[in-house]
Amino acid sequence: MSSIHLFVYCLLIFVVLGYIWNRYIQFIYIFIVMDKNRRRITVKYKSANPLFEQWLNEWKMDAEAKDSKLKYTYKLALTSIRQCPIPFNSGKECKILKGFGTKLCQMLDDKLKRHNSDSTENSNDVDTGDKIIDIKKTHLSPSSENISNENNLQIKPKISRKKESKVKKIPCPLQKQTSSSSMEETSENSQEIKVSATKGKSRKITKHVSNTSEESSQNCQDFFVMEPGNFDIILYIDTQETGNHSQRKTDPFLKQLDKQSGECQYEIKKLNVGDYVWICRDKMSKKELVLPYIFERKRLDDFSRSITDGRYKEQKFRLKKCGIENIYYLLENYSHYSLPLTTLQQAAFNTAIHDGFKIKMTTGLTHTAKLLLNFSSLLKRIFEKKTLFRCEKESITPIDLNDDVASLMSFTDFNKSSIKNRPMMVTDLFIKMLIQIRGMSVAKAVSITELYPTPMLLRKAYEDCVDEVSREKLLECIMCGNRKLGSTLSNTVHQLFNFTNY
Repeated sequence: MSSIHLFVYCLLIFVVLGYIWNRYIQFIYIFIVMDKNRRRITVKYKSANPLFEQWLNEWKMDAEAKDSKLKYTYKLALTSIRQCPIPFNSGKECKILKGFGTKLCQMLDDKLKRHNSDSTENSNDVDTGDKIIDIKKTHLSPSSENISNENNLQIKPKISRKKESKVKKIPCPLQKQTSSSSMEETSENSQEIKVSATKGKSRKITKHVSNTSEESSQNCQDFFVMEPGNFDIILYIDTQETGNHSQRKTDPFLKQLDKQSGECQYEIKKLNVGDYVWICRDKMSKKELVLPYIFERKRLDDFSRSITDGRYKEQKFRLKKCGIENIYYLLENYSHYSLPLTTLQQAAFNTAIHDGFKIKMTTGLTHTAKLLLNFSSLLKRIFEKKTLFRCEKESITPIDLNDDVASLMSFTDFNKSSIKNRPMMVTDLFIKMLIQIRGMSVAKAVSITELYPTPMLLRKAYEDCVDEVSREKLLECIMCGNRKLGSTLSNTVHQLFNFTNY
């Protein structure tokens, strides 16, 4: 019996091995032999926005031919739109990309409007007679998106109205323009365009072409560029940090700067917000751009007083609205202060976490001066080899330190927009009102005003709620960074706006 059992076991093992070998051969055949005939078909757009890319390239070439500094703007915008896979339907939508300001977006919208009007005019004027143009096949590459190509057209006899009504019409997006004038629009220098009809007739349409350089100069009058090596990086110190002119010679902080300055340049300037900023000044034109770094210096005694009298929240609000990306809170040690040290430390941590400020702690004047001078040297090494150009405050994008080009705000725009007593908008006043609530940071108040810009809109939203519970939870899910506003603050704001005896 043992020999029979052994024979059966061997037979079973042989069968199992044969089955495994058979499956292995099938696997090899499918994935090696048959794979030669298998192809993965993918559709890739070579350009998501070919018209905008084409116009930007034309403007860039025209600016290069005239040695205009606008070529840097067009080059940056062209690089951004080539890297973007999202199709845009208007120039205004391009504002989310780096290098696109309000004026450049308006230029694209104007160009698009003329392009669409010319396309409509040409399509209405062309007499198609008894023939219908049918799109046979089009590829997704920009070179074949114009249906005026003879290989992509086929003339067919006229079909009956019954069959014609069954033809499904598919609207074409902006980037897939199929009118015969899409390529003709790109001829900027030609004053006359010949349009051929299907009957063999042709006529000339006069085209009014505006000079691109003139249009650019009108829309970008305040635009200027600073090339590497043609500007100086200077530290601006607020006048309130040094006292009047007679005291500056004996000011201890300036003495510390003079001792350690080396090659660092600094000047005393009236700053409407912040205590220290760095500017780039053109050596020839003396125009100035602000680097995206600002310091607010607080000695611990002044820091404790600002928390007590309410200046602390207002100063944070004005710093966040100044348009500078990197905000530093410089806390300088001092022996006498009115609040406990733990309270001051907690306030500093809240500023870093909730408001996104960067906190720097120094031991005294000497340490503060050394920190600012080292920071000046670091900024000089980073930006001295970059090409800088002016950009509007609303269009500034975060700076990538690896890029060779950077968009900055002018010092004039920075200082004017930060005037303390300028007329306030309703939203700004609403934010100031909200930050008076205990636990309400500037970032949280801004998040609320993004959804409800005015108190009246928030009040109306409360009136539209069906019951008391929904009113209490109206603001609970508003996102502030990565966190929600929370039920406590939502209920507090609800009581403020709905209870007369609050």
